[in-house]
Amino acid sequence: LIEESASKTEKAAKMLKNTLIIKGDGTDIELLEDEGISDVDAFIAVTQTDEKNVISGILAKDLGVKKAIVHVTRNNLIPVVNKIGIESVVSKSAATVDAILKYIRKGEVVSVFSLEGTDVEAIELIPQLDSKVTQKKIKDCKFPDDSIVGAQIHVNEITIPTGESIIVPGDKVIVFTRTDAISDLEKLFSP
Repeated sequence: LIEESASKTEKAAKMLKNTLIIKGDGTDIELLEDEGISDVDAFIAVTQTDEKNVISGILAKDLGVKKAIVHVTRNNLIPVVNKIGIESVVSKSAATVDAILKYIRKGEVVSVFSLEGTDVEAIELIPQLDSKVTQKKIKDCKFPDDSIVGAQIHVNEITIPTGESIIVPGDKVIVFTRTDAISDLEKLFSP
């Protein structure tokens, strides 16, 4: 763990007994090389500064790290950072939005992801035994307009369903839909 603040370094050293704590800067190439960054499986940058996180992630990748994960506070940076070779970009605000959407959605919504800049959401649902979609072919279910069933997970097997696929209670179904059609979609999956 690399930390610039001396007080935070001391605190981390007391709390994380089995972790090497280094006072330094994660963008210092010499420090990264001296600490054997090329032998590390993953590098995670979670400072309070987007730029520092992105730069240190890029440096780590350039120095041989297999996977770099960076935190950004500005969601508009996510697609850009993904394009420059960083495998994972984490945004606390995007995670917060996801958690709030899960909370306010009714029914059997497992996960919600808003596609930034659109009115489209990807929703993971689990149909109940008596719902309007169970034991029917997808083509016979009355999904809201502009909704697409993108994936179906049945007993840990992921498939891309067709109109002939049958939704079974307990399956996980991922549907892409407009934000304004979500309540209709939830009604289909609830008893």
